[in-house]
Amino acid sequence: MPTDEEVVRVVQDFCRKNIFEKQTRNNNSWDDYKPSWLREARDPSGNELREERLSRFTHKRIQDEVKQRFGSNDISVEKPVGEGSNLAFDFWNRTDRTAYEVSLGAIKNEFEKDVLKGILDTDTVSLVIFYREYKFGKKGTIFGRKWFAQPSSKEIIERARIFKLNVQPLPLVPDH
Repeated sequence: MPTDEEVVRVVQDFCRKNIFEKQTRNNNSWDDYKPSWLREARDPSGNELREERLSRFTHKRIQDEVKQRFGSNDISVEKPVGEGSNLAFDFWNRTDRTAYEVSLGAIKNEFEKDVLKGILDTDTVSLVIFYREYKFGKKGTIFGRKWFAQPSSKEIIERARIFKLNVQPLPLVPDH
């Protein structure tokens, strides 16, 4: 029976060791895919996976790592949200009733939907949103930690508590 802390540690260790490396320029830091991960993430014809297909590959590998480490009795992958919503969590810890979402792109695109899924699912009492420091666009805007410091994001997290949902944003690759 894994604790939330154990699941978090496995995900962060796997991402730091295998998937992402920190890049820094002009006092900005972001998580970029390691060249070794990009070499591993290839389609059957040997071409490097890009964007959506790379995200699906990476999600699957993170899910497989967690499931392999803790087993399917305690961890559900793609657990349906509620009844008939056609939504699912990336994975779910049955022991602590915690849902996990992994955001590999700009967190601004997924945050509200992830919180809504946590509110809709009556089995879930905690939601861990893993995010990466994601560099976006020509200006190199970084979406990640700063997103959660915005007043609107803080308010959404606080309001989720009305529905007895504890939302915890965590980096896929911690700074330490």
